[in-house]
Amino acid sequence: MSTASLASTGKKRKVSHLVDFSDTTIVVLTVGPEKKPYNIYRELLCQHSRYFRNMFKGEFKEASEKSTNLPDTSCETIEDVMRWMHSGVLNVDTLRRARHEDEDNGTETEEGTSRNRDEKGEGKDDKDDDGDAGESDAGEGASDDEGKDDTSSNGGIEDELDVLYAAYLDIYIFADQYDVPDLRLTTLKTWQRLDVESPSREKPLGSLVKRAFASLPANSPLCKYLIRSCAYRWSTQWIHEQARFDLPYIFMIGVMAANSRSIGQTSKALLTSWCWFHEHGTKVIPDECIAEKEELMKTLNDATGKKAEATKAEPVRPQQNTTANAAIVQKRRRV
Repeated sequence: MSTASLASTGKKRKVSHLVDFSDTTIVVLTVGPEKKPYNIYRELLCQHSRYFRNMFKGEFKEASEKSTNLPDTSCETIEDVMRWMHSGVLNVDTLRRARHEDEDNGTETEEGTSRNRDEKGEGKDDKDDDGDAGESDAGEGASDDEGKDDTSSNGGIEDELDVLYAAYLDIYIFADQYDVPDLRLTTLKTWQRLDVESPSREKPLGSLVKRAFASLPANSPLCKYLIRSCAYRWSTQWIHEQARFDLPYIFMIGVMAANSRSIGQTSKALLTSWCWFHEHGTKVIPDECIAEKEELMKTLNDATGKKAEATKAEPVRPQQNTTANAAIVQKRRRV
């Protein structure tokens, strides 16, 4: 599965009720330490979030000012959330997030630099010699950082998966903090799908686990899922490697409690508990969830079948005639 497809694994959801676009009131969300303003239809925001519904349609000052501050939310996260609200598809811009992290670390990848120049309308000819030298130094710094990164073990794919998981965690934390239940469910199912379709990645980084349990209630669906998924794919080596992150006590206890029943399970085992952590709002499992589970199970079965066919195609080594060998041994003993 390509990294490009990983960034848009969310499927279009069914909207429970239509947004009343006859009300064209705009509210402003001032986001992050940069205090960047984002305009959004009040009805669209309030339809998805009970928190903002109470804020902008209640007796709070934000209702009259038609604006509020979200200092703990990043611009990347709010843009991902707004795209989801408009389209129903959870599509994460991993390239932009990776570029943003490189800028925070004082480095910038060649691809990120090129994309920035394209967005600003700048060409290579516009740069002077000093600029070229600076870009070269930054590229070397990024290369050195990649060499030191011990999370990448598959040609860089692990790095992009780390960015993707971190993005989904940010979105889930936003959905939990501002009470967007549909987005919580969509994000969790996207996370589950990514786990099933990325078998090369055994478990999330310890830093993600630590941040999830620090930012969410321990009984939140995502935290409970992290416990179960890590128990399914238990590895003592992983625990030792992630010990530097000081994994939460409640997480470790949960993993050990579930470990005795789940150790050594495969991706198919994750599908058996597909809906255990979903907020369906009803005891009846929605047809959408059933269809997604069947689709993933078919994908896994097809992959298993191809692997079995490849195994059958391997040349079979001739077996020794054990009966004849035994007769020869008996004859020698008589002699």
